[in-house]
Amino acid sequence: MGAPAVGPVPAWLTPVEILDHITKGIPVALPSIQANETPAVQAQRAVPSHWITDLAPEPGRKVEKPIVLSGVIIQGAVDLKYATFSNNFSIKESAFDSDVDLSFAVFEKMACFEATAFGGKVVLSGAEVKGDLELKRAIFSGELEGQQLSVKHDLSASGATFEKVSMDGLNVQGGVSFCTVNGTPARFQEAASFVGSHIQGQAAFSGAQFSRKVRFDLTQIDGGAFFNVDTDDNDNVIGTTVLFQEGVGFIGATLKMQLNMIGARFGSSVDFDGLQVIGDAHFENAHFGPAAGAPPPAEPIEIGFPGINVTGQAIFEDVTFRGTLVFHQSDFRAEVLFGGAQFQGEVKFDGVHFSGPLFFTRRSWANPARFLNNVSFLGAVADHDVYFREKVTDVVPEGAGPQFAVNTRVDFRGFSYSRIYIAWREVIGLLEPFDLQPYRQMESVFQTMGKDKFAGEVYLTQRRRSFAYNREDPRRWLRSLTDFLYWAFFNFGVKPMRLFAITAVLLCGFAWVFSQPNSVKPDKDAGAALTARTLTWVEGLGVSFNFFMPFAVPIGSGWQATDRPAFHVSDLPVTFTFLATLDRLLGWLFVPIGAAVFSGLVRQQKK
Repeated sequence: MGAPAVGPVPAWLTPVEILDHITKGIPVALPSIQANETPAVQAQRAVPSHWITDLAPEPGRKVEKPIVLSGVIIQGAVDLKYATFSNNFSIKESAFDSDVDLSFAVFEKMACFEATAFGGKVVLSGAEVKGDLELKRAIFSGELEGQQLSVKHDLSASGATFEKVSMDGLNVQGGVSFCTVNGTPARFQEAASFVGSHIQGQAAFSGAQFSRKVRFDLTQIDGGAFFNVDTDDNDNVIGTTVLFQEGVGFIGATLKMQLNMIGARFGSSVDFDGLQVIGDAHFENAHFGPAAGAPPPAEPIEIGFPGINVTGQAIFEDVTFRGTLVFHQSDFRAEVLFGGAQFQGEVKFDGVHFSGPLFFTRRSWANPARFLNNVSFLGAVADHDVYFREKVTDVVPEGAGPQFAVNTRVDFRGFSYSRIYIAWREVIGLLEPFDLQPYRQMESVFQTMGKDKFAGEVYLTQRRRSFAYNREDPRRWLRSLTDFLYWAFFNFGVKPMRLFAITAVLLCGFAWVFSQPNSVKPDKDAGAALTARTLTWVEGLGVSFNFFMPFAVPIGSGWQATDRPAFHVSDLPVTFTFLATLDRLLGWLFVPIGAAVFSGLVRQQKK
């Protein structure tokens, strides 16, 4: 700050003339206050506070004359609580050097403090303005209290600067504006609170800068809510992006038209719990978390959207999430778009209901979203299609890049969807914790989509993963053994060509056994049709097949195995009767399971 300028005292109204004007309701219009004015010039602007408060005598405290001041400096505390102003109240481009108390005051017409600086605390709690409330380019160096403030028309505070603001219960029947003016955004230097407010028109905070925590909990906005960058009539950017440096809360808020937060910057935690948006929600190009290149915080910040409800489109394209993103139990009634989004922290879509299509890629199929940390869709429901890619593919398309980082966990337990377009091999290797449902869901959907090859491979992957899972716990080892046998003999029921090979080996092996001397004899029902003799290998094959089938067949009939030993194992005889019994038991095992495999009856594994 330089030394005050030295110059002649301007020929303005004298103090006596100023008092006379105020008393009679005549406007006082002095030139705008300039920086570094001399004490003599400032003295020319001086208006003792009692000149104004004396206009509202006890007990009625009613001011009949208009108060229209410009370019003045009001010295001393102003106490006009419970006062009623019957005419216009306008103090523009002026300054208050002390506290101003207008609590429960009634302004029958408009109230204007445009471009006015307040050096102390300002209280508007319980006040009622039946016209517009103008705070454009005002500067509040102290706290502003406006709980239960009521404005019948519009509240305009574009370009204003605030320290601590508390406007809980604000009721504005028109719109509110905290936008950019001449390149200067509205600034909130300390904490700001609009809890429980009701704005019946639009709420425009385009370009606003919130340096500390701001709360809009339980707020109802009947028009659109705009927290985007200011633009002119030709959509040219004329301001800065909205900044929420230390967090923002919209817990339980209701927005009855669109929410526009395009390009907004969220430097800390976000609490949108239970937010209701009856319309579209736009977050394109927003950034959540520390700025790019800044070190991450010691504890990841939470980007909280649990329980939100959006009836229109929810657009998060090209958004960066640098924190733990939570959408638990949210409800999206139309399509949701995350194309180009970067999920750098954990993502939780647990229990979310997507009534419309869900896109993790652009509509043009370019620039898919990327998950750089764990992601969970536990119990989520998508009534329509889910697009991670343009098409169903088993591998990541060439040049497209992976969507899921290696060594991350993808939880699809209970996630149901109509159809899914995804590079399934990329994600299926990351499914943890293990559960059968994600595999079965994907297999079933692929079959419905005509992707039978992929469905079969997903099924085999599930069976292999189930086998590995069962081996991890001794209590599941028996189940693991049955899995192994089912794989070894039947390839889990998918194209089990080994079943033919094993069956052929068994039949041929037993054909050799039953073509040995003294291995078979005619049974008692054969009569004279058969005589005891050594069978040829072909005849032995018929007997082998007859024993193998669990029901009677004509081929190889009329023979039974003898009790003669075929060979010895540790001096114990293994009789032909025992081998025939073994042949029959294997047939009882292989034939029914083989029939079930080829009819598709055992493609699904029970828990």
